[in-house]
Amino acid sequence: MSNSSTPNIGGTMNFVHHAITHGLEQAKIRSIIFRGAGYTNAAVRDGFEIYVRTLGMVINAHHASEDHVVYPYLKSKLPDAPYDELSAEHQQMDVILAELQNAAGALANQDQDNATLENLNRIVTSLVDLWNPHIAKEQLYLYEPALTATVMNAEEHLQLIQDAAKHSLEQGNPALMLPFLLYNLEPDERANMASSLPPEFLEEMIPKVWKPQWWPMEPFLLD
Repeated sequence: MSNSSTPNIGGTMNFVHHAITHGLEQAKIRSIIFRGAGYTNAAVRDGFEIYVRTLGMVINAHHASEDHVVYPYLKSKLPDAPYDELSAEHQQMDVILAELQNAAGALANQDQDNATLENLNRIVTSLVDLWNPHIAKEQLYLYEPALTATVMNAEEHLQLIQDAAKHSLEQGNPALMLPFLLYNLEPDERANMASSLPPEFLEEMIPKVWKPQWWPMEPFLLD
């Protein structure tokens, strides 16, 4: 895990993985709960739809930043990693992510719909089955902070982190994606990731300007 004063692409990507993993777990668990007990109210239903849709957006954007920014850069630093295999796994997940977005859309404006929730649970379970071994492989070959620290200096780490974040946020809606990433992390990891963000994001954009967009997800986020 990287220290906030020492940028490390491995630590940063692990934080992203932890946030996505928590999001997948929440979508899987909540789809079962809502199938059995129904939604507490329409606001919870709508918040869950936004949460699932943002989960898919974040994974798509993360994969795009890896394929187009991170992997190409790291190939010269860690040439033995299975980059083609990892990108092929992204393509496998991309097919399921398209299903996830359709399932999220089906949640909108519906009361408890067991068929829709069962389908969502099936899709998320399929994603988890691919996601967990995929990130384990990335951790082994690419994102162990002690490893990445040996092949790049602090300036290189920081530049790659910034380039990857910029590319990722260009793929979707930052007003949903950044709060999703931060608030699907435990407080210590959240503080570490937040330390790399511009102050205006933390002081103005996330808590004020963007809050009406992301706040419906609050019941599914960590404290």
